[in-house]
Amino acid sequence: MTLPKFPEHEEVLHWVWAEQHFRTEDLQTSDGEAVVVEFPGWANRGAGPDFQEARLQIQEASGEWATHVGAVELHLRSSGWTAHGHHRNPDYNGVVLHVVLYRDRKALASREDGLAIPEVELAPLLWDASFPPHKEAKVRMQKLAALPGRCGVIGTPPNIRRVVEHAAERRLLTKATALLERWDEGDPEELLFQRIFRALGYSAHAQPFEELAKLYPLQELTSHLRQPIRSARATVLSRWFGASGLLDSRQLPSGPTIRRELQQWQSEWKALPQQVRVSKKLRQSSRPQNAPDRRLLAMFHHLRHAATSGLTATWLEVLATLQGQAEQPKFRNCILEASLARFPTPEWESWEQLGDSGTSTRLVGQDRLVIIWGNALLPFFLAQARRQQDTALEHLLFRIFLVLPPETDNRITRFMQQRLAIKPSPQSPESLGHRQGLIQIHEDFCRNFHQGCRRCELPDLVSFR
Repeated sequence: MTLPKFPEHEEVLHWVWAEQHFRTEDLQTSDGEAVVVEFPGWANRGAGPDFQEARLQIQEASGEWATHVGAVELHLRSSGWTAHGHHRNPDYNGVVLHVVLYRDRKALASREDGLAIPEVELAPLLWDASFPPHKEAKVRMQKLAALPGRCGVIGTPPNIRRVVEHAAERRLLTKATALLERWDEGDPEELLFQRIFRALGYSAHAQPFEELAKLYPLQELTSHLRQPIRSARATVLSRWFGASGLLDSRQLPSGPTIRRELQQWQSEWKALPQQVRVSKKLRQSSRPQNAPDRRLLAMFHHLRHAATSGLTATWLEVLATLQGQAEQPKFRNCILEASLARFPTPEWESWEQLGDSGTSTRLVGQDRLVIIWGNALLPFFLAQARRQQDTALEHLLFRIFLVLPPETDNRITRFMQQRLAIKPSPQSPESLGHRQGLIQIHEDFCRNFHQGCRRCELPDLVSFR
Protein backbone atom coordinates (compact mmCIF):
# COMPACT_ATOMS: atom_id res chain seq x y z
CA MET A 1 0.00 0.00 0.00
CA THR A 2 1.33 3.45 -0.96
CA LEU A 3 1.11 5.87 1.92
CA PRO A 4 -0.19 9.33 1.11
CA LYS A 5 2.36 12.13 0.92
CA PHE A 6 1.21 14.70 3.45
CA PRO A 7 2.21 18.38 3.31
CA GLU A 8 5.79 19.10 4.31
CA HIS A 9 5.45 22.88 4.36
CA GLU A 10 3.09 25.03 6.42
CA GLU A 11 2.21 26.99 3.27
CA VAL A 12 0.58 23.84 1.87
CA LEU A 13 -1.25 23.32 5.16
CA HIS A 14 -2.51 26.92 4.90
CA TRP A 15 -3.95 26.11 1.47
CA VAL A 16 -5.58 22.94 2.84
CA TRP A 17 -7.28 24.98 5.57
CA ALA A 18 -8.27 27.91 3.33
CA GLU A 19 -9.89 25.58 0.79
CA GLN A 20 -11.16 23.16 3.47
CA HIS A 21 -9.49 20.40 1.47
CA PHE A 22 -10.12 17.55 3.92
CA ARG A 23 -12.99 15.43 5.20
CA THR A 24 -14.75 18.26 7.01
CA GLU A 25 -17.60 16.05 8.23
CA ASP A 26 -15.16 14.15 10.48
CA LEU A 27 -13.43 17.19 11.97
CA GLN A 28 -13.17 17.06 15.75
CA THR A 29 -10.94 18.32 18.55
CA SER A 30 -8.41 16.17 20.37
CA ASP A 31 -11.04 15.83 23.10
CA GLY A 32 -13.52 14.31 20.64
CA GLU A 33 -15.74 17.40 20.27
CA ALA A 34 -17.22 17.84 16.79
CA VAL A 35 -16.16 20.99 14.91
CA VAL A 36 -18.06 22.72 12.10
CA VAL A 37 -16.17 25.41 10.18
CA GLU A 38 -18.63 28.06 9.06
CA PHE A 39 -15.83 30.30 7.79
CA PRO A 40 -12.09 29.36 7.89
CA GLY A 41 -11.02 33.00 8.29
CA TRP A 42 -9.07 35.47 6.22
CA ALA A 43 -5.52 34.43 5.39
CA ASN A 44 -3.05 36.72 7.17
CA ARG A 45 0.30 37.19 5.45
CA GLY A 46 1.58 39.65 8.04
CA ALA A 47 2.53 39.27 11.67
CA GLY A 48 0.19 37.41 14.00
CA PRO A 49 -2.03 34.32 13.65
CA ASP A 50 -2.33 32.66 10.22
CA PHE A 51 -6.08 33.21 9.76
CA GLN A 52 -8.21 36.01 11.20
CA GLU A 53 -11.94 36.28 11.94
CA ALA A 54 -12.73 32.57 11.58
CA ARG A 55 -16.15 31.39 12.71
CA LEU A 56 -16.52 27.90 14.17
CA GLN A 57 -19.10 25.78 15.95
CA ILE A 58 -17.75 23.34 18.56
CA GLN A 59 -20.01 20.80 20.23
CA GLU A 60 -19.41 20.77 23.97
CA ALA A 61 -19.62 17.75 26.28
CA SER A 62 -23.20 18.73 27.16
CA GLY A 63 -24.19 18.39 23.52
CA GLU A 64 -24.72 22.13 23.09
CA TRP A 65 -22.99 23.91 20.21
CA ALA A 66 -20.80 26.92 21.08
CA THR A 67 -19.85 29.61 18.57
CA HIS A 68 -16.19 30.66 18.45
CA VAL A 69 -15.10 33.72 16.47
CA GLY A 70 -11.40 34.55 16.33
CA ALA A 71 -8.05 33.59 14.90
CA VAL A 72 -6.75 30.19 13.78
CA GLU A 73 -3.07 29.21 13.99
CA LEU A 74 -1.59 26.33 11.97
CA HIS A 75 1.51 24.20 12.50
CA LEU A 76 2.81 20.98 11.02
CA ARG A 77 3.19 19.68 14.58
CA SER A 78 1.46 20.82 17.74
CA SER A 79 4.82 21.51 19.41
CA GLY A 80 5.27 24.35 16.92
CA TRP A 81 3.11 26.55 19.15
CA THR A 82 5.73 26.76 21.90
CA ALA A 83 8.66 26.43 19.50
CA HIS A 84 7.55 29.68 17.87
CA GLY A 85 6.96 31.38 21.23
CA HIS A 86 3.23 31.97 20.72
CA HIS A 87 2.53 31.04 24.36
CA ARG A 88 4.42 34.18 25.41
CA ASN A 89 2.97 36.53 22.78
CA PRO A 90 -0.27 38.39 23.65
CA ASP A 91 -0.88 38.93 19.92
CA TYR A 92 -2.04 35.30 19.88
CA ASN A 93 -4.60 35.70 22.68
CA GLY A 94 -7.33 35.85 20.04
CA VAL A 95 -6.64 32.34 18.73
CA VAL A 96 -9.68 30.08 19.17
CA LEU A 97 -8.41 26.97 17.31
CA HIS A 98 -5.02 25.34 16.84
CA VAL A 99 -4.87 23.33 13.59
CA VAL A 100 -2.01 20.85 13.24
CA LEU A 101 -1.06 18.18 10.77
CA TYR A 102 0.22 15.87 13.51
CA ARG A 103 -0.23 15.91 17.27
CA ASP A 104 3.17 15.26 18.81
CA ARG A 105 2.24 16.08 22.41
CA LYS A 106 -0.77 15.49 24.62
CA ALA A 107 -0.95 18.92 26.26
CA LEU A 108 -3.03 21.57 24.51
CA ALA A 109 -1.44 24.83 23.43
CA SER A 110 -1.93 27.66 25.94
CA ARG A 111 -2.20 31.35 25.13
CA GLU A 112 -0.30 34.10 26.93
CA ASP A 113 -3.44 34.80 28.98
CA GLY A 114 -3.43 31.18 30.21
CA LEU A 115 -6.39 29.87 28.19
CA ALA A 116 -5.99 26.39 26.64
CA ILE A 117 -6.91 26.27 22.93
CA PRO A 118 -8.92 23.49 21.27
CA GLU A 119 -6.77 21.55 18.83
CA VAL A 120 -7.62 19.58 15.68
CA GLU A 121 -5.37 17.13 13.84
CA LEU A 122 -5.80 17.04 10.05
CA ALA A 123 -3.59 14.07 9.06
CA PRO A 124 -6.34 11.46 9.68
CA LEU A 125 -8.66 13.45 7.40
CA LEU A 126 -6.27 13.72 4.44
CA TRP A 127 -5.88 10.07 3.43
CA ASP A 128 -7.37 10.42 -0.05
CA ALA A 129 -6.46 14.04 -0.65
CA SER A 130 -3.94 15.42 -3.15
CA PHE A 131 -1.94 18.56 -2.55
CA PRO A 132 -0.22 21.15 -4.71
CA PRO A 133 3.57 21.49 -4.47
CA HIS A 134 4.89 23.99 -1.96
CA LYS A 135 5.62 26.72 -4.51
CA GLU A 136 2.23 26.32 -6.17
CA ALA A 137 0.43 26.45 -2.82
CA LYS A 138 2.32 29.61 -1.96
CA VAL A 139 1.30 31.24 -5.24
CA ARG A 140 -2.33 30.20 -4.72
CA MET A 141 -2.40 31.74 -1.25
CA GLN A 142 -0.82 34.95 -2.54
CA LYS A 143 -3.46 35.20 -5.26
CA LEU A 144 -6.21 34.52 -2.74
CA ALA A 145 -4.93 37.32 -0.51
CA ALA A 146 -4.54 39.74 -3.45
CA LEU A 147 -8.02 39.27 -4.93
CA PRO A 148 -10.47 42.11 -4.21
CA GLY A 149 -13.76 41.18 -2.65
CA ARG A 150 -16.98 40.86 -4.62
CA CYS A 151 -17.80 44.43 -3.62
CA GLY A 152 -14.50 45.59 -5.15
CA VAL A 153 -15.09 43.75 -8.40
CA ILE A 154 -18.68 44.95 -8.85
CA GLY A 155 -18.47 48.42 -7.38
CA THR A 156 -16.99 51.67 -8.60
CA PRO A 157 -14.71 53.75 -6.34
CA PRO A 158 -17.03 56.79 -5.99
CA ASN A 159 -19.94 54.62 -4.86
CA ILE A 160 -17.80 52.60 -2.52
CA ARG A 161 -16.40 55.77 -0.98
CA ARG A 162 -19.92 56.98 -0.23
CA VAL A 163 -20.63 53.69 1.51
CA VAL A 164 -17.41 54.06 3.53
CA GLU A 165 -18.36 57.61 4.56
CA HIS A 166 -21.80 56.44 5.68
CA ALA A 167 -20.22 53.61 7.70
CA ALA A 168 -17.81 56.10 9.29
CA GLU A 169 -20.64 58.40 10.35
CA ARG A 170 -22.52 55.49 11.88
CA ARG A 171 -19.40 54.36 13.74
CA LEU A 172 -18.89 57.77 15.30
CA LEU A 173 -22.57 58.03 16.25
CA THR A 174 -22.43 54.58 17.84
CA LYS A 175 -19.50 55.66 20.03
CA ALA A 176 -21.29 58.85 21.02
CA THR A 177 -24.49 56.96 21.87
CA ALA A 178 -22.55 54.61 24.13
CA LEU A 179 -21.22 57.63 26.05
CA LEU A 180 -24.67 59.21 26.26
CA GLU A 181 -25.91 56.08 28.00
CA ARG A 182 -23.26 56.64 30.70
CA TRP A 183 -23.71 60.42 30.92
CA ASP A 184 -25.77 60.51 34.11
CA GLU A 185 -23.78 57.83 35.94
CA GLY A 186 -21.36 60.42 37.29
CA ASP A 187 -19.46 63.57 36.41
CA PRO A 188 -19.03 63.86 32.58
CA GLU A 189 -15.61 65.41 33.27
CA GLU A 190 -14.50 62.06 34.69
CA LEU A 191 -15.90 60.29 31.63
CA LEU A 192 -13.83 62.48 29.32
CA PHE A 193 -10.78 61.89 31.53
CA GLN A 194 -11.26 58.12 31.25
CA ARG A 195 -11.72 58.22 27.47
CA ILE A 196 -8.63 60.35 26.84
CA PHE A 197 -6.56 58.20 29.19
CA ARG A 198 -7.72 55.04 27.43
CA ALA A 199 -7.04 56.46 23.97
CA LEU A 200 -3.57 57.58 25.02
CA GLY A 201 -2.48 53.98 25.42
CA TYR A 202 -2.36 51.81 22.33
CA SER A 203 -4.18 48.45 22.42
CA ALA A 204 -1.91 46.81 25.01
CA HIS A 205 -2.31 49.70 27.48
CA ALA A 206 -5.87 50.88 26.84
CA GLN A 207 -7.59 48.91 29.58
CA PRO A 208 -4.96 49.51 32.31
CA PHE A 209 -4.93 53.23 31.51
CA GLU A 210 -8.70 53.42 31.87
CA GLU A 211 -8.41 51.55 35.17
CA LEU A 212 -5.88 54.14 36.38
CA ALA A 213 -8.37 56.89 35.58
CA LYS A 214 -10.96 55.14 37.75
CA LEU A 215 -8.56 54.28 40.59
CA TYR A 216 -7.40 57.91 40.79
CA PRO A 217 -10.30 60.10 39.57
CA LEU A 218 -9.54 63.51 38.13
CA GLN A 219 -11.39 65.18 41.01
CA GLU A 220 -8.87 63.70 43.47
CA LEU A 221 -5.86 64.63 41.31
CA THR A 222 -6.76 68.24 40.51
CA SER A 223 -5.50 69.76 43.76
CA HIS A 224 -2.21 67.88 43.39
CA LEU A 225 -1.85 68.95 39.75
CA ARG A 226 -2.00 72.61 40.84
CA GLN A 227 0.97 72.21 43.19
CA PRO A 228 4.51 73.19 42.12
CA ILE A 229 5.72 70.97 39.30
CA ARG A 230 8.14 68.81 41.31
CA SER A 231 5.59 68.06 44.01
CA ALA A 232 2.84 67.45 41.47
CA ARG A 233 4.99 65.00 39.47
CA ALA A 234 5.94 63.02 42.54
CA THR A 235 2.39 62.82 43.89
CA VAL A 236 0.61 61.89 40.66
CA LEU A 237 3.24 59.81 38.87
CA SER A 238 4.21 57.76 41.93
CA ARG A 239 0.59 56.60 42.08
CA TRP A 240 0.26 55.89 38.36
CA PHE A 241 3.63 54.16 38.07
CA GLY A 242 3.10 52.21 41.27
CA ALA A 243 -0.44 51.06 40.51
CA SER A 244 0.57 49.90 37.03
CA GLY A 245 3.59 47.92 38.26
CA LEU A 246 6.22 50.15 36.65
CA LEU A 247 8.00 50.59 39.99
CA ASP A 248 8.17 46.88 40.88
CA SER A 249 11.77 45.66 40.92
CA ARG A 250 12.52 48.02 38.08
CA GLN A 251 16.10 48.24 36.79
CA LEU A 252 16.85 51.93 37.14
CA PRO A 253 18.10 53.72 34.01
CA SER A 254 21.57 55.22 33.75
CA GLY A 255 20.27 58.78 33.29
CA PRO A 256 20.74 60.52 36.67
CA THR A 257 17.63 62.74 36.48
CA ILE A 258 15.20 59.92 35.64
CA ARG A 259 16.96 57.64 38.10
CA ARG A 260 16.46 60.12 40.96
CA GLU A 261 12.83 60.65 40.04
CA LEU A 262 12.08 56.94 39.97
CA GLN A 263 13.72 56.46 43.34
CA GLN A 264 11.62 59.29 44.76
CA TRP A 265 8.43 57.82 43.24
CA GLN A 266 9.26 54.39 44.65
CA SER A 267 9.62 55.91 48.13
CA GLU A 268 6.33 57.81 47.85
CA TRP A 269 4.52 54.73 46.55
CA LYS A 270 5.76 52.55 49.40
CA ALA A 271 4.70 55.21 51.92
CA LEU A 272 1.08 55.25 50.75
CA PRO A 273 -1.34 53.72 53.28
CA GLN A 274 -3.19 51.94 50.48
CA GLN A 275 -1.52 50.64 47.32
CA VAL A 276 -4.20 49.95 44.72
CA ARG A 277 -3.33 48.15 41.50
CA VAL A 278 -4.60 47.77 37.96
CA SER A 279 -5.73 44.25 37.08
CA LYS A 280 -2.72 43.62 34.85
CA LYS A 281 0.72 45.17 35.01
CA LEU A 282 1.81 47.34 32.13
CA ARG A 283 4.46 45.82 29.90
CA GLN A 284 7.14 47.71 28.05
CA SER A 285 6.67 48.17 24.31
CA SER A 286 9.13 47.06 21.65
CA ARG A 287 8.80 50.61 20.29
CA PRO A 288 10.31 53.13 22.72
CA GLN A 289 7.94 55.90 21.62
CA ASN A 290 5.01 53.73 22.74
CA ALA A 291 6.48 52.96 26.16
CA PRO A 292 3.81 53.25 28.87
CA ASP A 293 5.99 55.44 31.09
CA ARG A 294 6.21 58.05 28.33
CA ARG A 295 2.45 57.90 27.83
CA LEU A 296 1.87 58.49 31.56
CA LEU A 297 4.21 61.50 31.48
CA ALA A 298 2.25 62.82 28.49
CA MET A 299 -1.03 62.52 30.39
CA PHE A 300 0.48 64.27 33.37
CA HIS A 301 1.52 67.28 31.25
CA HIS A 302 -1.89 67.35 29.56
CA LEU A 303 -3.70 67.46 32.90
CA ARG A 304 -1.31 70.12 34.25
CA HIS A 305 -2.14 72.22 31.21
CA ALA A 306 -5.89 71.80 31.80
CA ALA A 307 -5.82 71.98 35.61
CA THR A 308 -6.86 75.64 35.85
CA SER A 309 -9.96 75.68 33.63
CA GLY A 310 -10.80 71.96 33.61
CA LEU A 311 -10.55 69.23 31.00
CA THR A 312 -13.90 69.79 29.29
CA ALA A 313 -13.52 73.56 29.24
CA THR A 314 -10.01 73.25 27.79
CA TRP A 315 -11.23 71.26 24.79
CA LEU A 316 -14.36 73.37 24.34
CA GLU A 317 -12.03 76.34 24.02
CA VAL A 318 -10.12 74.47 21.30
CA LEU A 319 -13.36 73.68 19.48
CA ALA A 320 -14.50 77.30 19.72
CA THR A 321 -11.24 78.39 18.08
CA LEU A 322 -11.54 75.76 15.37
CA GLN A 323 -15.12 76.85 14.62
CA GLY A 324 -13.76 80.04 13.08
CA GLN A 325 -11.12 78.16 11.06
CA ALA A 326 -13.27 75.33 9.66
CA GLU A 327 -13.37 76.74 6.12
CA GLN A 328 -9.65 77.45 5.85
CA PRO A 329 -7.72 75.40 3.28
CA LYS A 330 -5.31 74.16 5.97
CA PHE A 331 -7.95 73.32 8.55
CA ARG A 332 -6.25 69.97 9.19
CA ASN A 333 -3.08 71.76 10.27
CA CYS A 334 -5.09 74.06 12.54
CA ILE A 335 -6.57 71.04 14.34
CA LEU A 336 -3.21 69.34 14.82
CA GLU A 337 -1.43 72.48 16.00
CA ALA A 338 -4.16 73.25 18.55
CA SER A 339 -4.10 69.64 19.79
CA LEU A 340 -0.32 69.47 20.14
CA ALA A 341 -0.42 72.63 22.23
CA ARG A 342 -2.69 70.81 24.74
CA PHE A 343 -0.24 67.91 24.99
CA PRO A 344 2.98 69.85 25.61
CA THR A 345 6.41 68.29 26.02
CA PRO A 346 8.47 70.83 28.01
CA GLU A 347 12.04 71.37 26.87
CA TRP A 348 13.31 70.31 30.29
CA GLU A 349 11.44 66.96 30.21
CA SER A 350 14.04 64.18 30.62
CA TRP A 351 11.62 61.43 29.53
CA GLU A 352 11.39 62.79 25.97
CA GLN A 353 14.50 60.81 25.01
CA LEU A 354 13.96 57.44 23.30
CA GLY A 355 15.79 54.64 25.09
CA ASP A 356 19.51 54.28 24.50
CA SER A 357 19.45 56.26 21.26
CA GLY A 358 19.20 59.57 23.11
CA THR A 359 16.89 60.93 20.37
CA SER A 360 14.48 63.56 21.67
CA THR A 361 10.90 63.44 20.52
CA ARG A 362 7.49 64.60 21.71
CA LEU A 363 5.78 62.43 24.31
CA VAL A 364 2.67 62.44 22.10
CA GLY A 365 2.90 62.62 18.32
CA GLN A 366 0.41 63.20 15.54
CA ASP A 367 -0.65 59.55 15.17
CA ARG A 368 -1.65 59.24 18.82
CA LEU A 369 -3.44 62.61 18.74
CA VAL A 370 -5.56 61.40 15.83
CA ILE A 371 -6.57 58.33 17.85
CA ILE A 372 -7.41 60.53 20.86
CA TRP A 373 -9.68 62.60 18.64
CA GLY A 374 -11.32 59.53 17.09
CA ASN A 375 -11.84 57.49 20.26
CA ALA A 376 -12.30 60.16 22.92
CA LEU A 377 -12.81 63.80 21.94
CA LEU A 378 -15.11 63.44 18.95
CA PRO A 379 -17.46 60.85 20.55
CA PHE A 380 -17.58 62.74 23.86
CA PHE A 381 -18.36 66.16 22.44
CA LEU A 382 -20.76 64.69 19.88
CA ALA A 383 -22.65 63.13 22.79
CA GLN A 384 -22.66 66.51 24.54
CA ALA A 385 -23.78 68.29 21.36
CA ARG A 386 -26.68 65.86 20.93
CA ARG A 387 -27.64 66.20 24.56
CA GLN A 388 -27.67 70.01 24.31
CA GLN A 389 -29.07 70.03 20.74
CA ASP A 390 -26.07 72.05 19.60
CA THR A 391 -26.18 71.52 15.82
CA ALA A 392 -23.32 73.93 15.13
CA LEU A 393 -20.97 71.93 17.35
CA GLU A 394 -22.21 68.69 15.81
CA HIS A 395 -21.43 69.93 12.29
CA LEU A 396 -17.97 71.04 13.39
CA LEU A 397 -17.21 67.65 14.92
CA PHE A 398 -18.16 65.79 11.74
CA ARG A 399 -16.06 68.25 9.75
CA ILE A 400 -13.05 67.48 11.97
CA PHE A 401 -13.76 63.75 11.61
CA LEU A 402 -13.54 63.95 7.82
CA VAL A 403 -10.54 66.30 7.75
CA LEU A 404 -8.14 64.80 10.29
CA PRO A 405 -5.39 62.63 8.79
CA PRO A 406 -5.90 58.87 9.01
CA GLU A 407 -4.64 56.90 11.95
CA THR A 408 -1.73 54.56 11.22
CA ASP A 409 -2.96 51.71 9.06
CA ASN A 410 -3.34 48.26 10.57
CA ARG A 411 -4.18 44.75 9.47
CA ILE A 412 -7.90 45.48 9.15
CA THR A 413 -7.61 48.74 7.18
CA ARG A 414 -4.99 47.27 4.82
CA PHE A 415 -7.24 44.26 4.28
CA MET A 416 -10.28 46.44 3.56
CA GLN A 417 -8.40 48.71 1.16
CA GLN A 418 -7.51 45.63 -0.82
CA ARG A 419 -10.90 43.91 -0.63
CA LEU A 420 -12.79 47.06 -1.64
CA ALA A 421 -10.22 47.91 -4.32
CA ILE A 422 -9.90 51.47 -2.99
CA LYS A 423 -6.77 53.41 -3.83
CA PRO A 424 -6.10 56.84 -2.28
CA SER A 425 -5.85 59.72 -4.75
CA PRO A 426 -5.05 63.45 -4.52
CA GLN A 427 -8.74 64.15 -5.22
CA SER A 428 -9.88 61.75 -2.48
CA PRO A 429 -7.18 61.67 0.22
CA GLU A 430 -7.56 59.36 3.16
CA SER A 431 -8.83 60.70 6.45
CA LEU A 432 -9.64 59.51 9.95
CA GLY A 433 -13.27 59.12 8.90
CA HIS A 434 -12.29 57.01 5.88
CA ARG A 435 -10.25 54.58 7.99
CA GLN A 436 -13.00 54.37 10.61
CA GLY A 437 -15.52 53.59 7.89
CA LEU A 438 -13.38 50.71 6.65
CA ILE A 439 -13.21 49.29 10.16
CA GLN A 440 -17.01 49.55 10.52
CA ILE A 441 -17.66 47.73 7.22
CA HIS A 442 -15.21 45.04 8.31
CA GLU A 443 -17.13 44.56 11.56
CA ASP A 444 -20.53 44.56 9.84
CA PHE A 445 -19.69 42.22 6.98
CA CYS A 446 -16.22 40.68 6.80
CA ARG A 447 -16.19 39.73 10.48
CA ASN A 448 -19.83 39.05 11.28
CA PHE A 449 -20.95 37.48 8.01
CA HIS A 450 -19.60 33.96 8.17
CA GLN A 451 -20.04 32.89 4.55
CA GLY A 452 -17.08 34.89 3.26
CA CYS A 453 -16.79 37.02 0.15
CA ARG A 454 -18.55 34.74 -2.30
CA ARG A 455 -21.94 35.09 -0.60
CA CYS A 456 -21.44 38.45 1.10
CA GLU A 457 -24.56 40.60 1.31
CA LEU A 458 -22.82 43.96 0.93
CA PRO A 459 -23.01 44.20 -2.89
CA ASP A 460 -26.69 43.22 -2.79
CA LEU A 461 -27.64 45.68 -0.03
CA VAL A 462 -26.07 48.70 -1.73
CA SER A 463 -26.57 49.70 -5.33
CA PHE A 464 -23.14 49.83 -6.90
CA ARG A 465 -24.28 50.09 -10.49
